[in-house]
Amino acid sequence: MAYITEANFYDAVPEGRVLLKTSDRPIRGWGAVSSSIYPAQGTGEVIVLKQAGADLGAAEANLAALTEEGEWFWDSTTDKLSLYTATDPNTLKMTAGEDHATYVTRRILAASRVIDSLLTAKYQTPFALDKSGNYDALLILITCYQLAVMQSAGKPEINEKYREMLMNVDKTGLIDQILLGIVKFGYEIDVDSSRGKITGISVSGGLNLIETRGTALGVKWDAVKVIIDGTGAIGTATYSVYVFDDANNTLKTLQVVTSEVIDGSFQSLAYGLQLRFRGDSGDSGTTNDEWEVEVRGVQEDVTNAGFRTMQSARY
Repeated sequence: MAYITEANFYDAVPEGRVLLKTSDRPIRGWGAVSSSIYPAQGTGEVIVLKQAGADLGAAEANLAALTEEGEWFWDSTTDKLSLYTATDPNTLKMTAGEDHATYVTRRILAASRVIDSLLTAKYQTPFALDKSGNYDALLILITCYQLAVMQSAGKPEINEKYREMLMNVDKTGLIDQILLGIVKFGYEIDVDSSRGKITGISVSGGLNLIETRGTALGVKWDAVKVIIDGTGAIGTATYSVYVFDDANNTLKTLQVVTSEVIDGSFQSLAYGLQLRFRGDSGDSGTTNDEWEVEVRGVQEDVTNAGFRTMQSARY
C-alpha cells in the first residue's frame, strides 16, 4: 500500500523533484556491427534505452525482431544489449535508465513499507484510508520525509535534515513523538476525543464553527451534523444539529437542535456537548454551510493517551 503520491512528495519536500529524478547510466563499448546490429556486453539490466535523452521505446521480444532503426533487445541470459541502427552508437549519447513513473511508484512503495516497519509495534499496519478515501495527513508527511531520506543518500546535508525531522536523539522527530504519544493520527482516541473533532464539510460563509466544550455522554461514537439553515450574521443566522437515528439506523438524520439563533456564545450541540460559532464583524453564515463533529463517548478506551505524568517524592 503506497501512502503518498508523487505530488504529495513535491509538496512536502522542496528538493523533491531533484531527489526523484531517475539517473541514467551511459552505455559504452559498443562492439562491431553485424547487419546494422551493434552489441554491448555486460550492460546490466536495461529497462529503458535512450538516445540523446529520447526513449527508444519498449524492448523487442528477441534478437531476430531487430529490423528497424532504434529497435533494441537486452538478453538477460548473456547480459548483452543489441541495438539496430545505421549510426555507430559509440558516436551517440546512449544511456540506460528506468521509466520515471515505474521508478517513482517503486520508491514510494518502499518508503511506505519502511514507515510500516517503524510504527508496527504500536499500530496495526498497513494503515487504512479515512472515510473520504484519504490517508491521514500526518502519515502522508512522515512518508514523504522517509522517501526524502532514502533518495538523498550521498547528499549528507539533505539526508540529515529529513532524518532529524523523523527521529533524533532528542526525541523531537515526528516518529519519536508519534511513538511517545505526543502527537497522534486523526483516527486515534485521545483524552479530548469526547469533546468532538470538528471538520468542515461545505463552508462558504463567514461564520465558522470553531470549538466545542463539555464531555460526550450516552454515546459510543457518532458523526454529528451541524448545518446553518438561516442566513445572516451572529444574532440572525440559525443552525440545526442532526445525530444518529437509532430507529432507522441512519447517520445525521435525527434532529436534536432546530433553527437555534447563533449568538456567538456556547450553545447546544448534542450528547451534553456545546458548540461555539465565530465570525468577524459583518460576516454572515450561508444556508447549508455544514460541519461534522466526530464524537466519542467519555467511557470509550483511550488509544493514545498522550502525555502521562506522575508525582515523585524525595526521601
